[in-house]
Amino acid sequence: MAIDALFMQAQIAHSNGHIAETQSLYASILHRNPDHPEANHFLGLLHHQTGRTQLALPLIERSLALRPQSKPFLTNAGLIYQAAGDWKKAEAAYRGLTRLASKDAIAWQNLGGVLMEQGNIDEAEQAYRKAVALDDSNPEYAKNLGIALLKLGRPGDIEEASRYFKKVIAGDPGDAEGHNNLGIALGLLNRREEALAASRAAIQLNPRAWQPWLNLAQIYLRNDEVENALDVYQSGVELAADKDIFNLTLGHTLNLLGKFDTALAFFRRAYEKNPKDIGILSQFISHQKFKSIDDPLLLNARAAVDASTGKGDALIDLCFVLGKIMDKLEQFEDAFAYYQRGNQLRSQTLQFDQGSHRQYIDSLIKQYDASGIETLRAFGNPSEIPIYIVGMPRSGTTLTEQIIASHPLVAGGGERIFWSKIEKEWSAKGKPDQTTIESIAKACLCDLSVVRAPGKQIRRVTDKMPDNFLRVGLIHATFPNARIIHVRRHPIDNCLSIYFQHFRGDHPYAYDLDNLAFYRHEYERLMRHWRSVIPANRFFEFNYEDLVADQDGMSRKLIEFCNLEWDNACLDFHENERAIKTASVWQVRQKIYTSSVERWRHYEAHIAPLMALQEIG
Repeated sequence: MAIDALFMQAQIAHSNGHIAETQSLYASILHRNPDHPEANHFLGLLHHQTGRTQLALPLIERSLALRPQSKPFLTNAGLIYQAAGDWKKAEAAYRGLTRLASKDAIAWQNLGGVLMEQGNIDEAEQAYRKAVALDDSNPEYAKNLGIALLKLGRPGDIEEASRYFKKVIAGDPGDAEGHNNLGIALGLLNRREEALAASRAAIQLNPRAWQPWLNLAQIYLRNDEVENALDVYQSGVELAADKDIFNLTLGHTLNLLGKFDTALAFFRRAYEKNPKDIGILSQFISHQKFKSIDDPLLLNARAAVDASTGKGDALIDLCFVLGKIMDKLEQFEDAFAYYQRGNQLRSQTLQFDQGSHRQYIDSLIKQYDASGIETLRAFGNPSEIPIYIVGMPRSGTTLTEQIIASHPLVAGGGERIFWSKIEKEWSAKGKPDQTTIESIAKACLCDLSVVRAPGKQIRRVTDKMPDNFLRVGLIHATFPNARIIHVRRHPIDNCLSIYFQHFRGDHPYAYDLDNLAFYRHEYERLMRHWRSVIPANRFFEFNYEDLVADQDGMSRKLIEFCNLEWDNACLDFHENERAIKTASVWQVRQKIYTSSVERWRHYEAHIAPLMALQEIG
């Protein structure tokens, strides 16, 4: 029988589900002609359809080599590579397909999916956007574009994501996932009531799904309603007892409340389910107290790092966690080795340009000189509500806020991203003017208004985002009566503490000692400038070491500067049950300790680039 006739017979058998006959016919064709494109391709497809994807792969690759411009071949190849977890080859197939069929919405949608799997969110968003442009009636395309925008989180992205999720819900009001996604977006936009309504709708539509419970709890967390968040987690824990993310986030919530022992039980639950997951291992051991370097759990973690050749966040986290544990066990050489490896891995994904940063500091000093600030201050808002606590990261800003926020008239706002977002949004619009200042003040007070402190009559709200030291000029011009507190710490101790911290935010300078020393010098230069142009009755500076040495005296000075009457609750800051969302969560649950002072001496042999900072200490 001719090959064409055999192939037609094979296709009929394939479409009728006659597996054995189909396989025999395709094999017969390939025996006579190994380079038959269709027989290679469809035999590969048959293997995939019958659960033998590994057998399918060489046949699919052969068919593509023989017919690289075939749209059906590329489509099927992309799907089969996806099933095999070979995202790079799946991406190549879909890229080839989009080049041949640029108006094929499904091709763009599939390309977006494999890009998301690889963490290439920017390009995934572009692919999803093309799919939506080609078919804006498909709710799946709108949903995936919204999710990509959520993950990007750039100014305007989350707002746009919320619009796509609303579109999905408008098409199908019973779509529980759509309501949940909308709740996530609205929560990130600090639209509390709308976010809560969306998440509750998702729960009502699908009460057995655990994801809406998780999101509802995180909305409460974002608004410092930690007890409400804990109630929600406990309501959903039965549904998600086997979900790592649920156990881990419940553990983190309990941790925020200072319930460390209870939190540990949930971290342990996640670890016991997945003892080989180094991300979970890292979180579990970070909440343990080790007494010996020979502890079996610690030895297991060290072996996991030694055996790993990866570069991902989980390994980086584990390096930093082991560094901290070894530091506490006074194994300083091992501690530095782990910290150094974590920093080296993290720095590979970041770029910090010293020249660009120096120019940025120059521009701030020039724009916000005494004359520039005086001009803008005339348009400022007279409110005394905001209290800004600034400084280098890891300088004592969290402790300072906890002391001030323990006052009965003060709510702790934590590290608010308001000013960094404002800077990005307004930088492209030129120098601020009256309209800018008035708009910023209104938006800022709105942002602070969502901060809650049950049982308090709030007269002040703190914002302790450390890198607002970059924005002191704009902040003072916007709120001339706001108090700005600058926390200083010994420069070497401070930089070493930064080097020992795996930050979640944008700190590209933090993972290289030379860059750290440079950044600290530029910080000092800018703070000297602010000191010369901001009135002393609005700008208070103190040394962290002085607070450690004299808690009572320095705490009283801080409260007096904030124009508040003294209250003894400020000395018992460690009993304040408000949530702490920074790396200093454990420290501010304790009384003031001195072990962080002159810590750098344990590591002097390894930190040559920082030693020159002694001159500004």
